[in-house]
Amino acid sequence: MIRNQYRPAAQPQGRTPRQSCAPSCLTGMRERLIDRMADDMRVFAGSGVSVTVELLAGRTGASPALIARLAPVAAKRARRASVRSVVR
Repeated sequence: MIRNQYRPAAQPQGRTPRQSCAPSCLTGMRERLIDRMADDMRVFAGSGVSVTVELLAGRTGASPALIARLAPVAAKRARRASVRSVVR
């Protein structure tokens, strides 16, 4: 039988409970999202489609605010990857 186990709000001696995801985990998720956005940008640009925030939001499922924040980094990675693939 499955029972619900609840974590207390604060542990004794004033320590706070462990977080479910460490900061390194969040960094990895951010990097994967940026890589996926960069790949999508390359695909859209290669097919002649203008990349917009709405288009990426529909493709990745991320919020427009998050896309607007991460898009400059993803665009740089997409450009760098496109230049590498043309040169090789």
